[in-house]
Amino acid sequence: GYTGDVITVKAGYMRNHLYPGKKAVYATPSNLALFATPEDPAAAARAAAAAAADASAEAKVDPKLAEFRRYMQGRVVRVKRAVDGGGRLLKGGSVNAEVFREKLLGQHKVELEEGEGVKVPEVKAPGEFVVEVELQGGVAEVNMEVVAR
Repeated sequence: GYTGDVITVKAGYMRNHLYPGKKAVYATPSNLALFATPEDPAAAARAAAAAAADASAEAKVDPKLAEFRRYMQGRVVRVKRAVDGGGRLLKGGSVNAEVFREKLLGQHKVELEEGEGVKVPEVKAPGEFVVEVELQGGVAEVNMEVVAR
Protein backbone atom coordinates (compact mmCIF):
# COMPACT_ATOMS: atom_id res chain seq x y z
CA GLY A 1 0.00 0.00 0.00
CA TYR A 2 0.83 3.67 -0.05
CA THR A 3 1.43 6.08 2.83
CA GLY A 4 -1.82 6.49 4.74
CA ASP A 5 -3.39 3.26 3.42
CA VAL A 6 -4.85 0.96 6.05
CA ILE A 7 -4.22 -2.65 5.09
CA THR A 8 -4.53 -6.00 6.86
CA VAL A 9 -1.47 -8.25 7.13
CA LYS A 10 -0.65 -11.31 9.19
CA ALA A 11 0.59 -10.53 12.69
CA GLY A 12 3.95 -12.24 12.17
CA TYR A 13 4.67 -10.34 8.97
CA MET A 14 3.95 -7.04 10.71
CA ARG A 15 5.86 -7.97 13.85
CA ASN A 16 8.93 -9.45 12.15
CA HIS A 17 9.27 -7.50 8.90
CA LEU A 18 7.18 -4.36 8.44
CA TYR A 19 7.36 -2.81 11.91
CA PRO A 20 11.08 -3.46 12.65
CA GLY A 21 11.98 -2.20 9.16
CA LYS A 22 9.93 0.96 9.79
CA LYS A 23 7.86 0.20 6.70
CA ALA A 24 4.54 0.31 8.57
CA VAL A 25 2.96 1.33 11.86
CA TYR A 26 0.11 -0.25 13.79
CA ALA A 27 -3.33 1.18 13.03
CA THR A 28 -3.92 2.70 16.44
CA PRO A 29 -6.33 5.64 16.66
CA SER A 30 -3.43 8.04 17.23
CA ASN A 31 -1.50 6.73 14.19
CA LEU A 32 -4.62 6.90 12.03
CA ALA A 33 -5.22 10.49 13.10
CA LEU A 34 -1.59 11.29 12.31
CA PHE A 35 -2.02 10.18 8.68
CA ALA A 36 -5.50 11.67 8.17
CA THR A 37 -5.46 14.98 6.34
CA PRO A 38 -8.22 17.55 5.79
CA GLU A 39 -7.91 16.97 2.03
CA ASP A 40 -8.51 13.26 2.51
CA PRO A 41 -12.01 12.75 3.94
CA ALA A 42 -11.80 8.99 3.31
CA ALA A 43 -8.77 8.70 5.60
CA ALA A 44 -10.54 10.75 8.26
CA ALA A 45 -13.57 8.47 8.01
CA ARG A 46 -11.37 5.38 8.28
CA ALA A 47 -9.67 6.85 11.36
CA ALA A 48 -13.01 7.55 13.01
CA ALA A 49 -14.30 4.05 12.20
CA ALA A 50 -11.11 2.45 13.50
CA ALA A 51 -11.28 4.48 16.72
CA ALA A 52 -14.89 3.41 17.25
CA ALA A 53 -14.05 -0.23 16.55
CA ASP A 54 -11.07 0.02 18.89
CA ALA A 55 -13.30 1.41 21.66
CA SER A 56 -15.95 -1.31 21.23
CA ALA A 57 -13.31 -4.06 21.13
CA GLU A 58 -11.67 -2.62 24.26
CA ALA A 59 -15.00 -2.80 26.08
CA LYS A 60 -15.10 -6.61 25.57
CA VAL A 61 -11.53 -7.19 26.77
CA ASP A 62 -10.58 -8.58 30.18
CA PRO A 63 -10.08 -5.65 32.62
CA LYS A 64 -6.54 -6.74 33.57
CA LEU A 65 -5.54 -6.98 29.91
CA ALA A 66 -7.10 -3.59 29.13
CA GLU A 67 -5.29 -1.98 32.07
CA PHE A 68 -1.97 -3.51 30.98
CA ARG A 69 -2.46 -2.29 27.38
CA ARG A 70 -3.33 1.23 28.54
CA TYR A 71 -0.34 1.37 30.89
CA MET A 72 2.15 0.11 28.29
CA GLN A 73 0.80 2.22 25.41
CA GLY A 74 3.56 4.58 24.31
CA ARG A 75 6.07 2.95 26.69
CA VAL A 76 9.16 1.06 25.57
CA VAL A 77 11.17 -1.65 27.30
CA ARG A 78 14.86 -0.89 26.63
CA VAL A 79 17.47 -3.63 26.62
CA LYS A 80 21.19 -2.82 26.33
CA ARG A 81 23.43 -5.41 24.69
CA ALA A 82 27.06 -5.56 23.54
CA VAL A 83 27.51 -5.57 19.75
CA ASP A 84 30.40 -6.41 17.46
CA GLY A 85 31.95 -4.13 14.83
CA GLY A 86 29.26 -5.15 12.33
CA GLY A 87 26.44 -4.04 14.62
CA ARG A 88 25.28 -7.56 15.52
CA LEU A 89 24.74 -8.82 19.06
CA LEU A 90 27.71 -10.64 20.56
CA LYS A 91 27.41 -14.31 21.52
CA GLY A 92 25.68 -14.68 24.85
CA GLY A 93 23.92 -11.33 24.41
CA SER A 94 20.60 -12.79 23.37
CA VAL A 95 17.31 -11.24 24.36
CA ASN A 96 14.85 -13.85 25.62
CA ALA A 97 11.65 -13.96 27.66
CA GLU A 98 13.52 -13.99 30.98
CA VAL A 99 15.51 -10.86 30.06
CA PHE A 100 12.33 -9.13 28.89
CA ARG A 101 10.50 -9.98 32.13
CA GLU A 102 13.40 -8.57 34.21
CA LYS A 103 13.50 -5.33 32.20
CA LEU A 104 9.70 -4.97 32.32
CA LEU A 105 9.80 -5.26 36.10
CA GLY A 106 12.85 -3.01 36.53
CA GLN A 107 11.79 -0.22 34.17
CA HIS A 108 7.99 -0.22 34.46
CA LYS A 109 7.34 -2.06 37.76
CA VAL A 110 5.18 -4.66 36.01
CA GLU A 111 5.59 -8.23 37.22
CA LEU A 112 4.06 -10.96 35.09
CA GLU A 113 2.53 -13.96 36.81
CA GLU A 114 3.87 -17.49 36.37
CA GLY A 115 1.29 -18.59 33.75
CA GLU A 116 1.61 -15.46 31.63
CA GLY A 117 3.79 -16.10 28.60
CA VAL A 118 6.15 -13.83 26.68
CA LYS A 119 6.98 -14.30 23.00
CA VAL A 120 10.14 -12.39 22.07
CA PRO A 121 11.07 -12.24 18.36
CA GLU A 122 14.55 -13.33 17.31
CA VAL A 123 16.92 -10.45 17.95
CA LYS A 124 20.23 -10.42 16.05
CA ALA A 125 20.99 -6.70 16.02
CA PRO A 126 19.87 -3.53 17.84
CA GLY A 127 16.49 -2.17 16.77
CA GLU A 128 12.82 -1.93 17.66
CA PHE A 129 10.75 -5.06 18.18
CA VAL A 130 7.24 -5.99 19.27
CA VAL A 131 6.94 -8.55 22.08
CA GLU A 132 3.70 -10.47 22.60
CA VAL A 133 2.67 -10.83 26.24
CA GLU A 134 0.01 -13.48 26.88
CA LEU A 135 -2.13 -12.48 29.82
CA GLN A 136 -5.09 -14.50 31.06
CA GLY A 137 -7.56 -12.40 29.04
CA GLY A 138 -5.63 -12.32 25.74
CA VAL A 139 -2.48 -11.01 24.10
CA ALA A 140 -0.94 -7.55 24.47
CA GLU A 141 1.86 -6.17 22.31
CA VAL A 142 4.71 -4.31 24.01
CA ASN A 143 7.40 -2.29 22.23
CA MET A 144 10.96 -3.28 22.98
CA GLU A 145 14.08 -1.41 21.90
CA VAL A 146 17.43 -3.17 21.87
CA VAL A 147 20.32 -0.67 21.98
CA ALA A 148 24.08 -1.07 21.81
CA ARG A 149 26.07 -0.60 25.00
